[in-house]
Amino acid sequence: MSEVLAGSLPTAKSFVTQILADAKRLIIIINDDYAKSPARPENVPGLNWFCGNGAAARRQTAIIFNLVQKVEFLWGNGWLSPESRCVAILFIAVRLHALASLRYSTFWNLPVPPNWEIFRRECLPRMNPDIRVMALTKRWSHHTDSGGYDRLAQAVGAEVVRRPAPSRWLWHHLARKWWRKHTQTSRYLLDYQYEDLLAERNLLRQAGSHRPDVIHVLYGDEELDLLLRQRSRLPCPLVATFHLPGQHVRNRFEFFHKGLLNGINAAVVVSRCQLPDFQRWLGPERVVYVPHGIDTQRFTPGVNLPQRQEVRLLTVGHHMRDFEALRRIMDECDVHRLPAHFDLVLPRQHLPSFTGCRNARLQTGIGETELVRQYQEADALLLPVIDATANNSLLESLASGTPVITNAVGGMSDYVNHHCGWLFEPGRVAGMVELIATMCRHREIAASRREAARRQALEFDWTCVARQMRAVYMAVLAGGALVNAVKTWDQIPNGNDAGMTERQISESAPDPAPLPAANGRDLTPPP
Repeated sequence: MSEVLAGSLPTAKSFVTQILADAKRLIIIINDDYAKSPARPENVPGLNWFCGNGAAARRQTAIIFNLVQKVEFLWGNGWLSPESRCVAILFIAVRLHALASLRYSTFWNLPVPPNWEIFRRECLPRMNPDIRVMALTKRWSHHTDSGGYDRLAQAVGAEVVRRPAPSRWLWHHLARKWWRKHTQTSRYLLDYQYEDLLAERNLLRQAGSHRPDVIHVLYGDEELDLLLRQRSRLPCPLVATFHLPGQHVRNRFEFFHKGLLNGINAAVVVSRCQLPDFQRWLGPERVVYVPHGIDTQRFTPGVNLPQRQEVRLLTVGHHMRDFEALRRIMDECDVHRLPAHFDLVLPRQHLPSFTGCRNARLQTGIGETELVRQYQEADALLLPVIDATANNSLLESLASGTPVITNAVGGMSDYVNHHCGWLFEPGRVAGMVELIATMCRHREIAASRREAARRQALEFDWTCVARQMRAVYMAVLAGGALVNAVKTWDQIPNGNDAGMTERQISESAPDPAPLPAANGRDLTPPP
């Protein structure tokens, strides 16, 4: 079989031509050998072959050549069992497919060979070629340096096109003023600025000059307009991530952009609560849930935490927060003279709502290092919300080993469970106050959930999220089912998975201590 792949490939054109010829010849040999194998399954379907190019193809060529030589040597000496021969042939077929098509294929429909587990674990991770991703993103001023969804671009190795900072030049100021006067984007996009338009134009130019395999708009809620209106200029599939609940974007998808939705090849949502609306607008086959990620190397549990008598609760951020409920909680704790202290890290415009609170420390604009320290030292993150999908503060707290007190609304249950926090019905101030009172009497309640909080955050490390997102890219390129691709890829072990050792150590951790009864009832939420 080795002679099939032999030969020199001096130019790109001859390289592609040779690959096509080798693919046709090698598949005939594989089908013939496979049909003669004693352990072959019945009714082996055929395969469709296409052509790929570039550095990934050259690497795959070398891998296939070496692999075929090894298989030929072992097979010629009779050292391969019939079952192993099936696996070896399938292994070569997968390698050749990665070379020839650089995407998923009808190979998934092949019958299951006897050693499927070995084949799946050994072959599937190598079916992830060098997909060239171009990401459109922006930075939010209230995000930490290591936080925010734009970190996904780095995790998947994407080329980044970022919203530029506002220019001070007079012509730019006049152009922005004219655009604001004539545009209607504010009617259906929450934070679409003139600079977002420039970023979309820049992406169109870059995508036209050096074509990517996939374009991913990381904030489809606020920076996706021109690309949809000029979709025909994009040379590749378009993927967009949406962060807002469905009711916040209903007008956009049901009226303003209704006729443009076919331009989105895949819509990624960051919570399951978004699925019904987006599946209704785009169709179930084009919508998939991939969670938000967190840098678990930057946000880590503290060591030698200070001993204190009071319970320290931390509140961070402002997006869709229930500040009215938060103020009532703080006032109730003050009235009952509970030994609880509240650290509030908020934008400056929200600070006046909490002036006069004797049990609070108000902060704004603190650095990431200080914020990480406060996450680590807090007994819990207090996060009353009106609505939510994913939440940066929540993930940063969990990664720091700090349990979360929040509301069971939107996508909160996708990230918080009864092992790593507490979920209350919206507006249920009395229940949260009662929990804080119980924590003041029994300090071990919060401490018993710290390890589970860290373990939960490791499931959302950017490494894990990037693996799922690459599966989405590959499924989009092949026209496959998004949900099945993510499920399959998520089952593959990853030796480089961040925090793997830490997760394995904590697998046998006991359940958190139940809350003692307060006023005659147990506060521990059901599983």
